[in-house]
Amino acid sequence: MGRNLREKITDENLRRDEQYKILFKIIEEKCIRHSIDLLQRIPDGLKYSTATCDFIRPGKFSDNDMFFPYMICFCDIPVEDLGIHISKYSHFGLSFKKSFLIERGASPLFYVEKNSAIENTTRSEYFDKMVDCYLNYCNYIINLKDPGKIEPKSEECFKISQFMLDLLRYIKFFDASKPDNDKDNFYMEREWRSPYYIHFEIAAICRIILPSSYSERFRNDVPEYIGQITFSDDFS
Repeated sequence: MGRNLREKITDENLRRDEQYKILFKIIEEKCIRHSIDLLQRIPDGLKYSTATCDFIRPGKFSDNDMFFPYMICFCDIPVEDLGIHISKYSHFGLSFKKSFLIERGASPLFYVEKNSAIENTTRSEYFDKMVDCYLNYCNYIINLKDPGKIEPKSEECFKISQFMLDLLRYIKFFDASKPDNDKDNFYMEREWRSPYYIHFEIAAICRIILPSSYSERFRNDVPEYIGQITFSDDFS
């Protein structure tokens, strides 16, 4: 967490302090949410609340920047493989059981290798072409105005469009020619996403990941946590 701080704060100690604050804020609020959204409290007993809408921006689908879904992201990474992820993102994190997240809308991504051959081209070029075709077709049908003949088709096309957007937000491209520790090789992350804010109790946290120098501070800040702590220093 706090990957964007790598570019904003060059001093490592200051950056780690800010990343720790993000971790503590998540635990204090008992909610994982998209950073731009205000916290929305939900009634007791509910497991999640709606996170959001998607934005479609100019660009190529295969560059992973055409669709900008407000999703909550997790990585299904074995502990012994955390080193690559820590080097790309942060020394701080927390984990939950997979079953806990599945009940709250989480599902794994479908990874697509950009240069894989298909239809006499590459998958990145093929997907870019077909996604553009799909969006243009749906926009054309939805905006037709003949209520006598077109309205039912327009409504149906809108529903299909929403379904396809939900599918496309779970697709991510990567380049297998890049080394595992390259920031643009996402395959090793084994990413899962949920479209909802994830609400939790501290007892649901399975593991806290942080540098050993923050262990005492964390124990004082969150004395009710009795779960496992993994020191990220061990993977540096």
